Amino acid sequence: MDVSSIDGALDRLQEGLGEARAAAQLLRDGDYSAIADLNEVVDALAMEIAELKSKTGATF
Repeated sequence: MDVSSIDGALDRLQEGLGEARAAAQLLRDGDYSAIADLNEVVDALAMEIAELKSKTGATF
Protein backbone atom coordinates (compact mmCIF):
# COMPACT_ATOMS: atom_id res chain seq x y z
CA MET A 1 0.00 0.00 0.00
CA ASP A 2 1.43 3.34 -0.97
CA VAL A 3 0.99 6.52 1.01
CA SER A 4 -1.67 7.87 -1.35
CA SER A 5 -3.73 4.73 -0.67
CA ILE A 6 -3.35 5.32 3.05
CA ASP A 7 -4.45 8.93 2.60
CA GLY A 8 -7.47 7.77 0.60
CA ALA A 9 -8.46 5.29 3.29
CA LEU A 10 -8.10 7.95 5.98
CA ASP A 11 -10.22 10.35 3.92
CA ARG A 12 -12.95 7.71 3.62
CA LEU A 13 -12.77 7.10 7.37
CA GLN A 14 -13.10 10.82 8.05
CA GLU A 15 -16.11 11.02 5.75
CA GLY A 16 -17.66 8.01 7.46
CA LEU A 17 -17.13 9.56 10.87
CA GLY A 18 -18.96 12.64 9.67
CA GLU A 19 -21.86 10.47 8.54
CA ALA A 20 -21.84 8.65 11.90
CA ARG A 21 -21.94 11.97 13.75
CA ALA A 22 -24.88 13.10 11.60
CA ALA A 23 -26.76 9.89 12.37
CA ALA A 24 -25.99 10.31 16.08
CA GLN A 25 -27.40 13.84 15.94
CA LEU A 26 -30.58 12.50 14.39
CA LEU A 27 -30.81 10.02 17.26
CA ARG A 28 -30.35 12.85 19.76
CA ASP A 29 -33.15 14.70 17.98
CA GLY A 30 -35.43 11.71 18.53
CA ASP A 31 -35.26 10.11 15.07
CA TYR A 32 -34.68 6.54 16.17
CA SER A 33 -34.89 5.28 12.60
CA ALA A 34 -31.37 6.74 12.21
CA ILE A 35 -29.99 3.72 14.08
CA ALA A 36 -30.15 1.77 10.81
CA ASP A 37 -28.06 4.46 9.11
CA LEU A 38 -25.61 4.47 11.98
CA ASN A 39 -25.26 0.69 11.86
CA GLU A 40 -24.58 0.82 8.13
CA VAL A 41 -21.93 3.52 8.55
CA VAL A 42 -20.26 1.70 11.44
CA ASP A 43 -20.10 -1.50 9.38
CA ALA A 44 -18.49 0.40 6.50
CA LEU A 45 -15.99 2.04 8.87
CA ALA A 46 -15.10 -1.35 10.35
CA MET A 47 -14.45 -2.79 6.91
CA GLU A 48 -12.34 0.21 5.90
CA ILE A 49 -10.28 -0.06 9.08
CA ALA A 50 -9.81 -3.81 8.59
CA GLU A 51 -8.65 -3.28 5.02
CA LEU A 52 -6.28 -0.51 6.06
CA LYS A 53 -4.91 -2.66 8.88
CA SER A 54 -4.36 -5.61 6.55
CA LYS A 55 -2.29 -3.46 4.20
CA THR A 56 -0.24 -1.39 6.61
CA GLY A 57 2.07 -4.32 7.30
CA ALA A 58 3.06 -4.42 3.64
CA THR A 59 6.58 -3.49 2.60
CA PHE A 60 6.94 -0.18 0.81
